[in-house]
Amino acid sequence: MSDFPLHAAAIVHSHDRKLSDLLAAFATELKDRGVRVEGLVQRDTPDPDGGHVRMDLVDVTTGDVYPITQKLGRAAQSCHLDQQGLVAASAVLRQAVADRPDLLVVNRWGEQEANGRGFADEMLTAMSEGIPVLTLVDHRWLGAWQTFTGGAASLLPPSAAALHRWFAGLGVASVRPKGCVLAETVAHLASVLGGALDDLVVDRAVVGQTFTAVKLSNGSAGASYTPARAAITSDCCARLPKSMHLAGHLKGRPVKDFLADLWEDQAHCRALGIATINALADTLWRRRPLAGWRLTSGVDALTAAALQPSEKLVMVGAFVSYLRRLKDADAKFVVLELTEAPFLPEERVYYRPADMAPMLVPDADVLLMTGSTIVNDTMDDLLALARPDARVVLVGPSVPLMPDILAAKGVDVLATIRISDPDRFLDVLAEGGGAQGMFDGSADLVVLTKAP
Repeated sequence: MSDFPLHAAAIVHSHDRKLSDLLAAFATELKDRGVRVEGLVQRDTPDPDGGHVRMDLVDVTTGDVYPITQKLGRAAQSCHLDQQGLVAASAVLRQAVADRPDLLVVNRWGEQEANGRGFADEMLTAMSEGIPVLTLVDHRWLGAWQTFTGGAASLLPPSAAALHRWFAGLGVASVRPKGCVLAETVAHLASVLGGALDDLVVDRAVVGQTFTAVKLSNGSAGASYTPARAAITSDCCARLPKSMHLAGHLKGRPVKDFLADLWEDQAHCRALGIATINALADTLWRRRPLAGWRLTSGVDALTAAALQPSEKLVMVGAFVSYLRRLKDADAKFVVLELTEAPFLPEERVYYRPADMAPMLVPDADVLLMTGSTIVNDTMDDLLALARPDARVVLVGPSVPLMPDILAAKGVDVLATIRISDPDRFLDVLAEGGGAQGMFDGSADLVVLTKAP
């Protein structure tokens, strides 16, 4: 492999679920938005005589069709895959490597590739050249795929939203993810603020240990959770994240540039962009409080959630102070987290691995998510798992004071902060502080709830 980072992803699915249409639709949508997509997608046609399904590979650029099955009859037991068709189709992938597209789609990675045949060579070449590759992998071949990619490829659930968020994270300038919280929020702010957005710049920005915050030229300020920075080693200095190159040049930068950089990385560029969104949301709330919503100061999310003794709560992210209050109240709850690290030994009974979300979230009467789910790009998938009748509560400085978009996705309570003294708050962050800024008069806990 070369020194390029591995930008590969697999849509993981079960054998009985056909997802060729999902991959084809995603490729078509990106092409319609100006993204250079090349590669192959699969088209299956049932045999009216009851034999094997006919499989064709379609070149997403030219529309050329490559049949890859032989018609052997209904009773045939031998492999009906046409190796000559695969060889002919492989020329499409080899040409794509030469063209260096924004994305290479490959119909699937399966038994053939696991045994070093099929399109294994073409895919490995594309990956080694730094070309983003997206394919389908049946869960039966997931272990072999992980070995093939050295475990460095992304594993995606079978949803269009997950595909868009993964591709947006690659930093291709010509695409923005449709339908996700961040993209819709940015579009809404641009629509409502209009030309006023063009004149705003960031007067000051601080990337603190726990929080990131910005102060705008109109005096509004916003904050965000600060993700952990990846370790910098000698072999990655040539591809440092954009946020590090911008350090020292943030003051006076247009607000629109911070919003555009949301898609550059999921670390500090994302945090700075969300802090900017939250400052704009505060600007918008000052201009016109939204009808049907009530702003209350000095109330926390757990109080606003009004959890009843019989209700089940799922917390996404270990909000430590809430965990202890729930435990003391003998509440029915579990906490989804990446590791057990935030839990005391006696609290680990409440811990559940984050990848159990699809099993646990649909059973929740109350879903409480920290605002870090906006930063790490998991909020959309979690909201999609929640029951329509569940109460959804978002909590943390990353949550915008703007229910316009979130309410449409099922959110009932927004618990965030409102920065009342931006200079003081940013001073605290710059000196290594964090939550104490909310208790020294420079920021207030606020809750937005639907008015009765």
